[in-house]
Amino acid sequence: MSSNLKSVQKPDINKKRSNVLKEKSQDQGINLNEVSKTYYLGSIVVKALESVSVTIPKNKFVIILGPSGSGKTTLLNVIGALDVASDGNVNVLNKEITNFSRKQLSKFRRQHLGFIFQFFNLIPSLTALENVEFALQIQGKKKTELIAQNALKSVGLKERMGHFPSEMSGGEQQRVAIARALAKSPEILLADEPTGELDYETGIKILELLRNVVTNGKTVLMVTHNAEIAKIADVIIRLRSGKIIETQINENPINPMDLKW
Repeated sequence: MSSNLKSVQKPDINKKRSNVLKEKSQDQGINLNEVSKTYYLGSIVVKALESVSVTIPKNKFVIILGPSGSGKTTLLNVIGALDVASDGNVNVLNKEITNFSRKQLSKFRRQHLGFIFQFFNLIPSLTALENVEFALQIQGKKKTELIAQNALKSVGLKERMGHFPSEMSGGEQQRVAIARALAKSPEILLADEPTGELDYETGIKILELLRNVVTNGKTVLMVTHNAEIAKIADVIIRLRSGKIIETQINENPINPMDLKW
C-alpha cells in the first residue's frame, strides 16, 4: 500500500453476516468482529477490508487465501498489531487491541507475536546466529546466544550459524528468518507469503517447518495466493475484494510433502 495512503475512522453503515468458526470460547485465539480498514488517497477510497468477522481457535494452521489485492496482508497486519482497524473490534489472545496506543501495540507484538515475511529482512553484515541474537537483544532477552543456537538447530541450520546471508541460499535465509521468529517463543506466528520467493522443494521444507510449529502448540497464520498450499491448513479463510467469502475447517489436512504445484 502506498505510503501516501491515510487510514481514517468511518462509521459502520451496513452490517454483514458474521463468518465465525464455532469453537469453545477458551479456544478462541483470535476474534474479529465487523472489522474494516479504509484508506484514502485524495478522492480515491480504498476499502482494504470490509466488515470482516471471524473467530480463529488456538493451535491451528490457518491459511488466508486470495488473489492479489484481496486484503490478505492487510488482514494479517491488523491481527498482528502492525496496523489498526478503521472500524470494528480486534481481540487477539483475549486482549482487545482495537484501541491500543502505538506503544501498547509494540509491546503486544514483542511479547506475543512472531513474524515471517516474503523477503527475509536479514541484516547482511550479521551472521545467521547474530541475526537471531540481535532480535532477542532488542527484546531485552538474556542468554541470547544459547536461545539463538537452539532456534537455528530447530530449523536445521546447526552447521550454518556462522555464515552471512550472502553465503546462504534463499531457503536457508528463510529458515534463519523462521528461527528468528521462533526464538522469542511467540504464541502466534504470522507469515506473509513465506514461500513466494522460493523454489518448490525449498518451499515444501519451509511448509514442513511451519506445520511442526503448530504441532508444538503454536498458532500459525499464513498468507498465500497459492490454493494448493491451503490443503495443509486446519482452517482456510478465503478473501475477495476485502471480504471473507468462505471460512472452511479442513478435517484432513495433508502432509506438505504431498503438495504439488
